[in-house]
Amino acid sequence: MTLDILISTYARDGIERLAAASLPTIDNVKYVISWQSPQGDIPSTLRRDDIKITTLAGKGLSRNRNNSISASDADICMIADDDLTYNPDGIKTLIKAFEANPQMDVALVKSSLNSSKIYPDKETPIFRGKFPKGYYIQSVEIAFRRSSLPVNVRFDTCFGLGAEWYSCGEEEIFVDNLLRAGLHCRFIPVTVTSHPHLSTASSRLRQAGVQRAMGAVIFRLHPLSAILRLPLKAWRISRAGGGCFLHTLWNVIIGAISYPFIPNSNDRK
Repeated sequence: MTLDILISTYARDGIERLAAASLPTIDNVKYVISWQSPQGDIPSTLRRDDIKITTLAGKGLSRNRNNSISASDADICMIADDDLTYNPDGIKTLIKAFEANPQMDVALVKSSLNSSKIYPDKETPIFRGKFPKGYYIQSVEIAFRRSSLPVNVRFDTCFGLGAEWYSCGEEEIFVDNLLRAGLHCRFIPVTVTSHPHLSTASSRLRQAGVQRAMGAVIFRLHPLSAILRLPLKAWRISRAGGGCFLHTLWNVIIGAISYPFIPNSNDRK
């Protein structure tokens, strides 16, 4: 069984960061790099048989991720970024988990991006709207069987870095679409990646687009209880460094209210 690690990168800084990174050679594993807004030549260190580079113009992380999916031809796809380090043993364990569970379409795994993140302590089935307590999805912890991916399910380009209104939340919408399509998803307690630098996620909490996206995701995943969840979410964002509670609450509510009226992207279900 083969696995493609789908890496999204942007402009010259991104490709140079990848050129300086360690991309370990792993049996049956290939790196598919989607280089958005490419500048200059491909660095020599990335000219390897197990590395495939595809390019596209413009901006938008979700567009970039979708481009990497289109370029993949492996049995399994694993979402990644350009600033990660990889655990070869963890990746091999992930492949074995798909081989041992032919009914599993999607696997959510672990990374060391956030040491405070709560994970289930054992392999756990994941159901729509019923995630384990305290657990949330990150893009670089998503792997899926490529043959199981519905034709009309991709990352929603209305969400994510570079999107005009919602600056995050694309991973939660993506997995929710997979679950809505009936795919079988499990959490696998294996660490496949780590992050060598401090995360910038907390600094982005003050951005209106991030706060709006969080409101939209709540409305999408919990429409019946959103009216109760939105103030709680705003309070948690504010406590975590997101700024004034009332201002945050306004952005979260506006994000939720506007979600049904945002024009569908070509990749949105």
